[in-house]
Amino acid sequence: MISYKIIDTEEFLQGLFREATWDNFFFVRAEFSSFVRAELADAGACKWAQVRPVAAMLLAQDEEEKDFQVTLRPDWDLSGNEVFHGVERVYLHLRFERGEACAVTGISYETFVPGKTAEREWDRLAGLFLKKNHIAFEG
Repeated sequence: MISYKIIDTEEFLQGLFREATWDNFFFVRAEFSSFVRAELADAGACKWAQVRPVAAMLLAQDEEEKDFQVTLRPDWDLSGNEVFHGVERVYLHLRFERGEACAVTGISYETFVPGKTAEREWDRLAGLFLKKNHIAFEG
């Protein structure tokens, strides 16, 4: 697990809520909070593209800056990669709090797996995704 600090939050927010950058990821859950708190949870295999309009609406409801957390998982087949043997799913937890954004990698296993090879590889792949989509980060 690694936390990537997003440098350009405006560009990040644009890609998350107004562009298709994350649309092929599966939606897991989201939480928005300011004056009112709202939660969204996946009821099935739903893509971020389907949830994004609702999330953008929640984010734009009032003038106050909202904090949010969005958890997504990539639509990538990891089963053919031996490094991910025993891995159930990988996740990216996107967080925006007090004007700062970060992306945190996560992984869940089907069984006990000794070592951190899968976690390091997922951290690397997540960083490559951010770079490929011109999301500047540190970490």
